[in-house]
Amino acid sequence: MPPLHYATGGDLLVAVLRELGVDTVFGIVSVHNLPLVEAVDRELRFVPVRHEATAVNAADAYGRARGSLGCALTSTGTGAGNAAGSLVEALSAGTSVLHVTGQVEAEFLGSGRGFIHETKDQLGMLGAVSKYAATIPSADTAGRILREAARAALTDPGGPASVEWPVDLQYAAQTDPESSGPTASTASTSAGPAGSTDPTSAGPAGSTDPTDAGPAGSTDPTDAGPAGSTAPTSAGPTGSTASTSAGPAGSTAPASAGPTGSTASTSAGPAGSTDPTDAGPAGSTDPASAGPTGSTAPTSAGPAGSTDPASAGPTGSTAPTSAGPAGSTAPTDAYPASSTHLTATDPTASTDSTDADPASSTHLTATDPTASTDSTDADPTASTDSADADPAGSTGSADAGLVEAAGEPTVAAPAVADAAEGPGGRPTTAPAPSGARRPGLPRPAEGELAAAQALLGTARRPLVWAGGGATRAGAELAELLHATGAGLLSSNSGRGSVPEDHPQVIGNFATTPAVRSLLADADLLLTIGTHFRSNETADYGLALPEAHVQVDIDAEALGRVYPARHALHGHAPDVLAALLPHARRADESWTRRVAAVREDVRATLHDNIGPQAAICDAIRAALPREAVVARDVTIPSSSWGNRLLEMYDPRDNVFPRGGGIGQGLGMGIGAALARPDAPTVVLAGDGGLAVHLGELLTLAQERPRLTLIVFNDGGYGVLRNMQDRYSERRSGVDLATPDFELLARACGLAYARIAAEEHAQPVISHAVASAGPTLVEVDLARLGPMKNPFTPPVKIPGQ
Repeated sequence: MPPLHYATGGDLLVAVLRELGVDTVFGIVSVHNLPLVEAVDRELRFVPVRHEATAVNAADAYGRARGSLGCALTSTGTGAGNAAGSLVEALSAGTSVLHVTGQVEAEFLGSGRGFIHETKDQLGMLGAVSKYAATIPSADTAGRILREAARAALTDPGGPASVEWPVDLQYAAQTDPESSGPTASTASTSAGPAGSTDPTSAGPAGSTDPTDAGPAGSTDPTDAGPAGSTAPTSAGPTGSTASTSAGPAGSTAPASAGPTGSTASTSAGPAGSTDPTDAGPAGSTDPASAGPTGSTAPTSAGPAGSTDPASAGPTGSTAPTSAGPAGSTAPTDAYPASSTHLTATDPTASTDSTDADPASSTHLTATDPTASTDSTDADPTASTDSADADPAGSTGSADAGLVEAAGEPTVAAPAVADAAEGPGGRPTTAPAPSGARRPGLPRPAEGELAAAQALLGTARRPLVWAGGGATRAGAELAELLHATGAGLLSSNSGRGSVPEDHPQVIGNFATTPAVRSLLADADLLLTIGTHFRSNETADYGLALPEAHVQVDIDAEALGRVYPARHALHGHAPDVLAALLPHARRADESWTRRVAAVREDVRATLHDNIGPQAAICDAIRAALPREAVVARDVTIPSSSWGNRLLEMYDPRDNVFPRGGGIGQGLGMGIGAALARPDAPTVVLAGDGGLAVHLGELLTLAQERPRLTLIVFNDGGYGVLRNMQDRYSERRSGVDLATPDFELLARACGLAYARIAAEEHAQPVISHAVASAGPTLVEVDLARLGPMKNPFTPPVKIPGQ
C-alpha cells in the first residue's frame, strides 16, 4: 500500500508503538520531546515519572512482565544522561527497551552552540550503554529507524535500543514508506517465556514468530519486522550496510552485586519510633482499634480527591483510589491490553472511530493522500488468532529447528569510519565493533552437538542450570526434567523457567553446602543461558563438574567463566529440542537425593532468616500464583527474596540483574501497569528507596495495585554488615530515614507497619487485596535480627 503520512513525529511514534503492542509509555516531558509526549498521552497512556532513570526502569519491567518490549521517553542532554544507569541495567539483563530521547534541531547537531540541553556526542554516550543507538536524520526515515531499534532490542540476546530524535523533526510531518498498514498474519500457538500457550503472554498482535517471548521479549532475527517486510540488508538508518549495533554489540555482560551495589537492611527504624501498638505520629487513630500495626492510612482523598474504604490499609483507613491527578481511571484490561487500531484515511473523508484506546482518547489519524482505508478492527494488524505474537511482526516457523533460513540477508559490522552519516556529516548510528554476527539464529557445530547428545544419553547423575536464556525454553526444559529425573539449579535470572514448586527444582541455591555436594557428585552439568555472575558462584569460587555442556546464544559467553567440555552455540529451545531424544533416565536414587536437597536448602534458609520468614510466607500466601514480585537490591531480596520466595513464571521475576541499588520501585510501577489485573509487590530497603523517593508521587498519581514493602534499618545494611565484620568503624552506611507514615500520608498513600512476626500475615494480605497502592514499613529494629547477618559473597583482600 502507499506510504502513510502523519502530522507529527509523535503520531508516527504512536503508530509504531501500536504495531509493537505497547500501550503504556514512561517518561518526563521536555521542550525537546513535547510532540512525542503529547501524542502518546493523547492516544496511549503516558506515565509521568519523576526521574529519567525510573522511566527506563519502569519500561524495562513493563516489558519483562509482559514478555515483550517497553518504551521510555526522555529529554536530551542531562535527561538522556540520567537514563544511562538504567540502560546499563537493561543491557546487563538483556531486556528489551525502546528508549526515545530528544535532540537539538537537526541542522545544529554537533555544532556545540550551547543550546539548552545540548551535550557533546550524545549518540556516543547512548551507544556505550545500549545494544543499538541511532539518530533520526529526516522525517521520512523515522518509522524505519524506530522499527529497526525495536527489532534490535527484541532480538536475542536482547538489550536496550536508544533513538535520538531532533526536535524540529519531531514537529515535522512524517512520511512512513515502510508501513504497510493493517496486514493479516498466520496463527501461532508457540509458548511464552514459561513454555505456556497462554495468549496473555503474546507480544504485539500481528506477528507469528513462534520462537519465544521471554522476559527479554526476544524474536527470531530472521523475522520480517513489524510490517511483515524482510529484515533490512543494511542496519544503518541511511540504508548502508553499516551495522546498527552500538557499544557492546548486543552482548549481555554479567555484572556482580558487589559491595557497591548492595543496600539496606537489618537494624533500627526511624529514631524515636514507638511500640507497634502505638498510634504513631499525630493524627493517627486510637491504637486499640488500629489493627495489627496501629498505623493509619490517609483519610484524605489523595491526588484525585476520592476515597475508597474498600481499599483501605490494615488500619481501616480510607486509601485513595483515583487514577491520577485529574481523577482519571487506570486501564482495567488484562495484559497485554488491546490498543486501538490505526485508521488510515483520505484527508477529505470522515475519520470517526468507535473503538476506545486505554486513555479513552480520540483515534490517531494517519493520512494516505490517495485512498481511504478506515478500519474499525481493534487490532492494528488485523491478525488471525495468535497465541504468541512476535513484536517484530515476523512470519518465522517453529519447524525450522536448528536449520538456518535460506537466503537470509547478511549484515556487516562496520569499522568506525563506516558509520552512516546524517545532517552535517554527523554519524546517525553509533559504531559497533567489527566481526558482529549476522542476525540469524545460530546452531551448534554438528560434532559438538553429537558429543553432547551422547553424554546426555549416558549420564546417571545429571544436573541442569537454568539462566536467563532458559526462560524462553520453559516447555523443553520441563520435558527434559521429566525425561531425565535431573535436578534443576537456577541463576536469579532463570527463576520460574520451570515453576519452583516442581519437586526437581532446587533453584537459586548453587553455593549452599548441600548443592555443592551434589555438584561434586554429578556426572553431567548442562547449563543453559547463564553467565555465572559472581554473586551466584561465590565470587567464582564455586566448583563445577568437568563434564559441562554449555548452551548459549551469545558465543562470547561459552567457556568465558567456566570451561565447557561441549559448547553449544544456539537458541535454547532449539538446542534442548535436539538434545531431548537422547535423554535417558537418571538413577532413581539420584532423583530422590535431588528432592531431598531441595527441601533441605529451603528449610535451612527459612530457619536462618529468623522473623523475616513470616514476611516471606505471608507474601507468597497473599499473592495469586502469577503475580510480579519486584525486588530492589536489599538484604531481604538478596537473602530470601531471590531464593525462598517461589516464582512460577519468569515474567513474575523482576529485579535489577546488574545489582544496582534503587531501581526496585520504578520496576514495580512498570510491572504493575503492565499487568493491572494482578497485584504487584515491591521489596525495597530504606536506603535503596531513598535513591528515587520521588517515585512515591508517581505511585500515588498512577495508583496501581502495588504493595511497597520497605525494610527499614536506617541505612545500607549490606555494607554495614561488611564493615562490622571486617573493619573497625563504619563509613557512609548509617543514614537519616524519614517517618514513613508521615511520608505516606503526605503522598496520599495507605500505610501499615510490621513490627512483629504476627503482624506479617494480616498486614500483607490486606495490602495485597486492596485496589490501590500501600506502603508497608517493616521496622527491622523491632522485628528482630536474622540468625546470621547477611554479607555478600565478595572477597576482601587479607581477610
